[in-house]
Amino acid sequence: AQAAKEVLNFSCAVRCKETRNVMLHNKTGSTWTLSPVIDGEFFSGPGHFIVESGQHKAYEVVYQPLTMTTENRKRTGSIFFPLPDGTGLLYNISGFADYPKPISTITNDVPAKTTHTEVLSIQNWLRVPQRFTVYREILKPERNDPTTSLKGLDYIDIPGLSSRDYKLTFETYKEGNIQSKITFRNDQSGEYQFYFVTYKVTSPGVMATLR
Repeated sequence: AQAAKEVLNFSCAVRCKETRNVMLHNKTGSTWTLSPVIDGEFFSGPGHFIVESGQHKAYEVVYQPLTMTTENRKRTGSIFFPLPDGTGLLYNISGFADYPKPISTITNDVPAKTTHTEVLSIQNWLRVPQRFTVYREILKPERNDPTTSLKGLDYIDIPGLSSRDYKLTFETYKEGNIQSKITFRNDQSGEYQFYFVTYKVTSPGVMATLR
């Protein structure tokens, strides 16, 4: 096999995807009907690919990592294109999976002295069940007011390839901005996902008067 000198490098946040192209040039007088062989975890591409005679054509490779790479160690793999004349083209590929991006950044206006419930959707990207421990942090203000609370279950179990809703209850007696981070972590694998949730706490308004 004729190996390409350059390595096709991929880099993205874990559970996101990046697409790169391999350009194939058919200089022969006949059509290529190719069955590429991809070796490497979380790399994929079409199982069949046709390149007409004299054509330049882009073969699309997708890297979609489900787990982070550890200690900056890249995943390695290869793509082999067997050609009709018995030769082949070999491309080396590598992939890096960085820390996850937030699922979402949520901002809500909430009156003081009221209880607000936030519903957060949590995904399980694996085929097997996962248990996530829930970490509720108030990022700002740095000195937390004792009347401010973020409450919810301390863990959530999610079946394989499913999603579940997590209910977060927020309450405070003081006006101002409260920035929080809610992290769902699989303590066995170290994989995690998270939300940023910001509350703009407004005046409590007119409380109902007792008759």
